[in-house]
Amino acid sequence: MQLKTILKSKVVIIILLQIFSKITGVLREIILLNFFQGSKIFADFLKLETYSQLISIFYTESGLSANLMKKFSIINRRSLSFNKIKKQSVIIATIIFFSVFVIQYIANKIVIRSEYNFLPLIFFNALASSLVFYFNIGQIVLLSKSNYSNLYKSNFFRALLYIILLYPLIKAFSLLGAVLNRLISVSFQYFNTWYAVKDKHQENHDKISFSIKDFNLWVFFSNNSLFLWYLILRIYFSFIEGDDIIFLTYGFVFASAFDGIIIKSFSTFILERSLNHNINLKKTILKIVVFSVITIIISYFFSENIFHLIFGKYGSFETHKIKQINSYFIVLLILVLSNGINNLVFQKVFAKRRNIQFKYSKIYISTNLFFYFIIVIISFYLDQKLNMVIAITFFTFVINFYFVTKILKIENV
Repeated sequence: MQLKTILKSKVVIIILLQIFSKITGVLREIILLNFFQGSKIFADFLKLETYSQLISIFYTESGLSANLMKKFSIINRRSLSFNKIKKQSVIIATIIFFSVFVIQYIANKIVIRSEYNFLPLIFFNALASSLVFYFNIGQIVLLSKSNYSNLYKSNFFRALLYIILLYPLIKAFSLLGAVLNRLISVSFQYFNTWYAVKDKHQENHDKISFSIKDFNLWVFFSNNSLFLWYLILRIYFSFIEGDDIIFLTYGFVFASAFDGIIIKSFSTFILERSLNHNINLKKTILKIVVFSVITIIISYFFSENIFHLIFGKYGSFETHKIKQINSYFIVLLILVLSNGINNLVFQKVFAKRRNIQFKYSKIYISTNLFFYFIIVIISFYLDQKLNMVIAITFFTFVINFYFVTKILKIENV
């Protein structure tokens, strides 16, 4: 394949968008850090956000796509209308709005007990969360229609607005500005998602709708198993006085950025090539594992220097706090790499075998949740000895790799 052809391929554009989105996400966090540093209001804000994420795990784009892509593709091939689904999406988005609002309001009153007035922030955050679900459904519709042009525009301009508007909005409205920034950026997606979904056919549109059978909880959990570990630990920190939640959050921000820029991009490229070329998946997985282990080792020894440069200059954090951020980053990075390897295998091996996929998905989730739970418990008691947590997490990485090799052997890939 010529270089010119590769650069024009949709997979490269998707990868570049993933990279751009993650880079803007990291810049956003650095801007927030520059404004609020380790302040109590910022720690309370992060604790409050934790409880909205309890709901968000059920409307992430990856989870919804894994559940709905097959049905939406059938609807598109049969030239049926998405009108009923669009109306249902509005109703579900409304339910999400009230759910996020109530759970954050209760958490603020009972758990966080912040001295700050977070009510406006809770309202706009709930509204933004409901819109995220609505537009995620719209993006899956675009994917089912192979409307990549509007999809690219949607993701690009959302990420661009996210970073351009952040500084002036925070300057004007403090933390509320950060929430308004998210709301405005997500709202802009309307013009490149549902607005772009124009049905030319209206046959049987009243019969095509969501049903409870379209949503499998195992799929949601399998696509967010790493996030569950992070969320449980954040809930734990929401009950504790202090700014530990800030260190955990920034560790996750950088591990997530690495996941989007490197792991997901690499997986996307591998999956795309596997559709048109016969690749040896075992050798590919082995290469990814070797790459992951090297990355973990390099990060363990050198990432702290990078965090000193970022957080020492902009956050004025003390050395021991920077070490804590780095330790959480290493733990999460190991889980990110492990999760990325498993997801690549599930997508490739079980793409057309849903019954087998769910069977092994349950085994995978149960195994991972067991080890994630152990890691969480250990983290509670060894929060000042996170090197031990890193060692135990690396052990789970090895177990996950063993699980992957068993899957490949069973499926004769």
